[in-house]
Amino acid sequence: MSLLTYLTLLLSLLQSAGEELRTSDYYPIAHLNEWRYNAPEGWHEGDYISSIVEDENDFEQFYKVSSTIEKQHQSYYQALWDENRSYLHYDATKAAKLLHVNSNGIYYVGELFSGDDSFVLFESPIHWFSKKCKVGDNLRESRNFTRFYKDGSSDQGSFSITQTISKNERIDAVSTSFQDCLRVEFDTFWQLSKTSQAISENVYHYARHVGVVKADARFIIRNNGKEVINRLIQTKLKDFTLTPRGNEQLSATSIMESAHHHAGGKFWSRPQSLSLTGHGYFYKDGKTHFHENHKMYRVFENEKTDAHQANGKVRIESYRSGTPIIMLTFDGQNTYDLRGKRPQSAADKQWASSFGFGVIRHALDEDYRLERLPDDKVDGREAFMIKVIDPNQGETIFGIAQSDYKIVKVAFQTPRGWHERIYSEFFTKEGLDWQQSGRVRLFYNGIKSNEIIWTDFDVNESLPDSLFRL
Repeated sequence: MSLLTYLTLLLSLLQSAGEELRTSDYYPIAHLNEWRYNAPEGWHEGDYISSIVEDENDFEQFYKVSSTIEKQHQSYYQALWDENRSYLHYDATKAAKLLHVNSNGIYYVGELFSGDDSFVLFESPIHWFSKKCKVGDNLRESRNFTRFYKDGSSDQGSFSITQTISKNERIDAVSTSFQDCLRVEFDTFWQLSKTSQAISENVYHYARHVGVVKADARFIIRNNGKEVINRLIQTKLKDFTLTPRGNEQLSATSIMESAHHHAGGKFWSRPQSLSLTGHGYFYKDGKTHFHENHKMYRVFENEKTDAHQANGKVRIESYRSGTPIIMLTFDGQNTYDLRGKRPQSAADKQWASSFGFGVIRHALDEDYRLERLPDDKVDGREAFMIKVIDPNQGETIFGIAQSDYKIVKVAFQTPRGWHERIYSEFFTKEGLDWQQSGRVRLFYNGIKSNEIIWTDFDVNESLPDSLFRL
């Protein structure tokens, strides 16, 4: 890793330390949200599934039978009913946390146990997550509770939880990686009776606009001082679904922030340079032409006001059977190709048919506007569609996958017609927070013109000015 790359990463980490984050971005709660995880050891019922169900009665049936709610909290519970934001968050065993969500955050108010369908109601709610959270936040709470059984009986117990949001970590899940996940470490202790205790030791990793992407949890049951269950659950996310209601709550800005975050954050949005190496397939006159060596070099400017105007520096070179077929450069002022320096008007028209993706790196800049368009599918994947409007009123449309916030499509009008690019087969490199598309398909007016396969990349290399002049 170069010194410049190291310093860029270090600056990004320092900027994110202690940053306040919206809890709802990391723990999205909406009716029928579902997360599927790989089956942990000893689990024989298919995927390990976690889901959320809205309780239309707002747990009122629970509260009505409870005599343990402290009087000072009764008005609060009534307000929660009125807000109609009560949920059951089920794990794969069909146990569920009883949650209330309001403008102040997430409240943990009880537990639905699997097996006997009994439920616990705390004497007062635990403010589990505030509206905003940050690395370093701690929680330590204890509550008495009543446990209610189906036969009408009940008994008393106590509960305690300690929790720390310890740091940000990258997590490699089953099919993709997630950057800057919040590592949440929490332990719970249930005194279920005089002789019975339940203990859990947990480490969950929450990814932005996804939820828990990795869970490590140990469950221990003790009876009469003897350990009768000690089970370790370790699982990683395979897939997830945020319901339309959950997705509709996301603004264009929020979705774009997540796309930036998952692509690599500041390191990705403000690189100094990018070098790409691969090969390509070009389609012309009914024939496919294979270019065994295809490269692109970019030097980026810090600002961009026109999405489809060349800026910074660029070099594209492509060889077929050792012969240069494409040799195109821009040195910041002039454009060159195999014929030499190009006239300004012709060069501007050519670049306007190519430049477009880079504007997404500036989409959150001042004077840019974002609009959320109707959702669509890209390569069969559900995608958010976001229109980016630059300061010169140029429009570029991006497709952002709902499952992992990868940027899977860009589309814009060009002198050659309507241009679309489809991005897939993403990869990264050790030590770099950068998601690179390994396959790019380019279309004009719905017809594929070429396909590029990128096999390697480098970020923030020092590229000499001479590289961009022919």
